[in-house]
Amino acid sequence: RNTKGNYKLKLQMFRKIIQVLQLRRKRTDSTTTQNMLLGATASGLGGCRIGAFSPKLQDLYDFPEHLQLQLIIALGVPAEKVVMESCNGDDIKYWRDDDSIHHVPKRRLEDILLSSTIKL
Repeated sequence: RNTKGNYKLKLQMFRKIIQVLQLRRKRTDSTTTQNMLLGATASGLGGCRIGAFSPKLQDLYDFPEHLQLQLIIALGVPAEKVVMESCNGDDIKYWRDDDSIHHVPKRRLEDILLSSTIKL
């Protein structure tokens, strides 16, 4: 089981990755950020991409002039347990049970892949 010290180390690792990506690109690539979030999840952290923020936020940090803040990735220890499960019909509403577990219904891969619904 991870300790708080391990989480701090993992957060520092992700900060370093973000710094490297910022030096390599002016634009944030969604695939890159998705992979970062998947890595965070695999490390026991939760994360969220934030694209709606005030442009004034850029002024709070000393970014090199050739870089522009495009996206924020918030990482941290999840405050709740989230369970992904197959949806019942077309109902994809999130819900919480009596134990405060957050249930996230997802459609099955077979139901959303084009190749499984039509003949090519």
